[in-house]
Amino acid sequence: MGLSNNRGIDVIRNGWHIIKDIKAIPSRSFDWDFYHDDHDGENGLCGSASSIEDALEQIDEIESEEEEASLSSDE
Repeated sequence: MGLSNNRGIDVIRNGWHIIKDIKAIPSRSFDWDFYHDDHDGENGLCGSASSIEDALEQIDEIESEEEEASLSSDE
């Protein structure tokens, strides 16, 4: 895991970051934001989550999709 602070976890692995960012909405489903150092606004390397665990699960899904896309483009 990465360095923890009062806003969440900084750099957890492979360039990913998770921060706590409570929005001014009633739902707590979007209190945690995550992003990758390579996020360019269009490549999907970011998102919002309800918890750190949810963010980690979403990051794992993104990495799996990226790996599958890379493997299929090599064929």
